Amino acid sequence: MCPMRSQITKQQQENQNRAIVIFDSGAGTDSIAKSLEAGLRKAGLETDCVNVNNVLIDSLGKYDLVCMGASTKEFATYKLMRSLLRRLEALYLHGRFAFAFDVRIDSPLSCDLSKRIESSLKGLGLEIIAPRASAIIGTNPSRLREGEQEIFEQIGKHLGIAVIRANMIQA
Repeated sequence: MCPMRSQITKQQQENQNRAIVIFDSGAGTDSIAKSLEAGLRKAGLETDCVNVNNVLIDSLGKYDLVCMGASTKEFATYKLMRSLLRRLEALYLHGRFAFAFDVRIDSPLSCDLSKRIESSLKGLGLEIIAPRASAIIGTNPSRLREGEQEIFEQIGKHLGIAVIRANMIQA
């Protein structure tokens, strides 16, 4: 076995049940990220919630689950996420889980950034633990549709339970 892989496996075993939620600063994305974080914590995961501008690339190896989300309202913020995803290519993230989300307006013309993020995460070797999800911005573009935060807290809880179960099976 390659020494690098055995070190990563040992590091994963020491840091099981940890998650990071990475979000951009677009419309409602921070609220959804914090709801996701709350659900992950309720499931028992040690969780960090970080703006894409503040991500420490070298620290991502300590997480079992990487959640990433962006807002379609402010497409420029996705450029930051895309830049981060490119920088992650230098890391060995195989064997970790991922989840993608976005925040968008309820319109057929709205771009599905979660699909792009999910595809990038797969390409990095992360295993998608649950299908991507979108939170919807209501009629007021600065406010989420009622109930979206609760939905994402539940998603976080389900993700957390899935990670814990997967880690128990691997142990």
